This record gives sequence, C-alpha cells and structure tokens, in this order.
Amino acid sequence: MKISVLEWQTLLHEFIDKKKFEAVILGWALSRDPDMYDIWHSAKTKEGEFNFISYKNPAVDRLLLEGRRTFDIAARKKIYFKIHEMLAEDQPYTFLYVPDALPILHKRFKGVQKTALGIAHDWHLNWYVPKNKAEWYE
Repeated sequence: MKISVLEWQTLLHEFIDKKKFEAVILGWALSRDPDMYDIWHSAKTKEGEFNFISYKNPAVDRLLLEGRRTFDIAARKKIYFKIHEMLAEDQPYTFLYVPDALPILHKRFKGVQKTALGIAHDWHLNWYVPKNKAEWYE
C-alpha cells in the first residue's frame, strides 16, 4: 500500500472526484435531518457528487426517495432504519467509529436536553437564555 497525505482540495478534485483511489479514509456528518440521498442514491455518482464509490442498490434508491417524500417522523424513522440495515448488509463502506463529543455550554443557557444525538438536536426549539441572564458576563 502506498499512503498519501494530501491537501484537502487536491484529494477531492484529483482523486475522489475522478475515482482514482483504491481505499480512502474520510468522515461523514449529516444534518439533523437524516436524509442520505446525496451519499447513497445511485443518481449521485457523477464527478463532484457524494456517492463517489458508485454504490447502487435499487431498493435503497426507492427508500431514499420515499424518505424524502414523507413528513411523518415515525414513518421516516422506519425508512431510514431499513436503509441502515441494507447498508450494513451491503457494506459499501467500513464504518470505523463514531467520535465522542465533549460539548461545553455556558450555564446561562436553559432548556438543554442530553440525548443519544448529543445536545444540539433541538437547540432551535428549546434552548433559551432567561432575560436576567441575557447579557454577557464580564
């Protein structure tokens, strides 16, 4: 094996986009909306797109579209869990780990809930600063 450490843009444009690699270590992060269409759908394999390994599974493609078309959170959860099962079976990637996080937040913030997702899953809905704590401390 020949290991190459490259500048990020060079790695992306000269190797990843052009599919000139046999193995690569990268990391993924999704937004709070678990839509994985750009990463796993077979239509997203062109240069510069995220399905750069050219993964193709018609059942996953169908479920990805189904997940995008429903607003029912429980239904979406079932769809995305099924996609994860299929990905685990197909193993287009070898997922190495999910990193731990150590978030730090000032005590003036209230409404923060810890979950398996971390603390930022509902920041726009439930976090607040009481009026008597709204100014920065000196």
